[in-house]
Amino acid sequence: MTLGTGMLAFFHLSPWAVEPPADVILPYADPAFGYLAFAILLALVGVVGAGALYSLRLWVRASA
Repeated sequence: MTLGTGMLAFFHLSPWAVEPPADVILPYADPAFGYLAFAILLALVGVVGAGALYSLRLWVRASA
């Protein structure tokens, strides 16, 4: 896990979140938009993590 993925997860998904899921979902008048925003947040965390793993894989391959 990279620092970026860890920070995103900590600030938005952990029990000590600065902006918990409710703060992402509830401000929208239509709950569907709130859940869409939360899904985008989860996708962002996933993309940052996947990018970090891919870059680690390339780094290990280049140094071998």
